[in-house]
Amino acid sequence: MINIFARYTVFQKITPPTDETAFLNFAKSLRSDIIHQGIANAEPQNQPKAFVKNESTYRYYAEAGKWPQGFLVTGDAVCSFNPIYGQGMTAALLAAESLAKSAAHGNSDNTAWVKNAQRNIVQAYRSPWTISTNEDLRWPATEGPKTGVALRTMHKFSNLIGIAAAHNQHVAYTYIQVLHMTATPAALLTPLMLARILKSGLRKKSRL
Repeated sequence: MINIFARYTVFQKITPPTDETAFLNFAKSLRSDIIHQGIANAEPQNQPKAFVKNESTYRYYAEAGKWPQGFLVTGDAVCSFNPIYGQGMTAALLAAESLAKSAAHGNSDNTAWVKNAQRNIVQAYRSPWTISTNEDLRWPATEGPKTGVALRTMHKFSNLIGIAAAHNQHVAYTYIQVLHMTATPAALLTPLMLARILKSGLRKKSRL
């Protein structure tokens, strides 16, 4: 028997309307009206279409129990993201790199190697999964664990990063690198970056 541990989160269960007037009203209802400002006076080229695929799925293969020799899983079969984040292909590449590194130190004839290689593939998705789904968990309609000191702390820190990034170009650039996966989240935790985030974030937050 193969033991599979899966975690699911679902983004807001809201589908934007597809008629022009209702779509404009929907855009205006967002937290920021910048999108509404950009399209309010634009002439549509065709009828709006709604994209309804909005779930993210992460399967913890080979965490426990037996794993079949010579069988590996990667790509969307391990982890698939809400496409709004644009992380799927990059995350799949990280998993492929993990497999290539494992292949340099073993082969599929070794049962222990196969299981360890599968665990490494799963682990390669951990960082982008944390970045995207922890933000999803802010929303009431999202399915998933919404409690815990770690999650609340992460949300508060993310709030500070967002505020600081709007006023400090160094924070903004690093934050974009992390979101685009050209830098790891650790880039936001260096002493200098933490000082910039706390200085800008707390100061601007106190003025809100």
